[in-house]
Formats: sequence, C-alpha cells, structure tokens
Amino acid sequence: MLTATQRANLERWCADLESGRYTQTQNELCSLEDKMCCLGVGMIQMIETGVVTPWDGSRTYERSDGSNADIGCKYVKLTNLAPDDARRWDYYSGFPPLKEWEAHFGIDPTALIPVPSEPGASTLVAMNDSHKRTFAEIAAAIRAHYLA
Repeated sequence: MLTATQRANLERWCADLESGRYTQTQNELCSLEDKMCCLGVGMIQMIETGVVTPWDGSRTYERSDGSNADIGCKYVKLTNLAPDDARRWDYYSGFPPLKEWEAHFGIDPTALIPVPSEPGASTLVAMNDSHKRTFAEIAAAIRAHYLA
C-alpha cells in the first residue's frame, strides 16, 4: 500500500511526464541531446527532493557504434551517482537505484503493469522503449494501475 507521500510523488511524476518540459527518448535514461525516458523524468524528481545525490563529474561510455562519447547531458550527470556511493545507479543497466526508487515512489519500476489499449502487461521501460508509448500514455498507465 502506498503512503500519502508516495502517492504525492507518483502524482508529481505523472504531472512531470505530462508537462511537456521533457522530450522523450528510447533506450536511454537520458540522451546526450537532453531527451529523457520515463524513468529519467522520475530520477529528476528524486534528485530535486534529495533522495539521491548528484555527481557533477563526467565519464565516457561506448556508443552502440563503438565510438566513445562523453556523458555531457546535464541530466545524466545528475542521475549518475558518485562511484563510491553505495546507492550508485548503474548507467549501463538502464535502471535507477531500485531501493531508493521503491521508497520514494512505492513501486517497482521493473514490475509488469497493464499496457494501455493493448492486451497483456509490460514494464514502464518497455512501454517507453518497445511499445513507444508517449509520456502521457505512460502517466495514464501509472495512474490507472497505482493511483486508482
């Protein structure tokens, strides 16, 4: 059962997804062009509320084409926790720190929930990446499954 604070955090996340402030991307928490996936938008809230600590260092990663790129995106720098932080988010796994996520939002972002207008269920990541659902559709799925 969600606490009142978790419900409020979920509502804010849904409102952030629907706000138009973020441009959506697939297969990345945040792209180098500052586009976000649905979990990336949630991570911004967790940073703004002090749930996770930002790291202002940069690092490089290997792109799918084999070239190296600096992670210069302001949001990736924010969502990339310091290497010595026990709660460090693993950029390569594509997921935020699950323990903190579950405490903040009261949900497991890897759980299966119904996909709007489709039979079956999916994770939020798959709705964003594979099903290419809009942020508004993902917010509606979160509200329908967790806040109804």
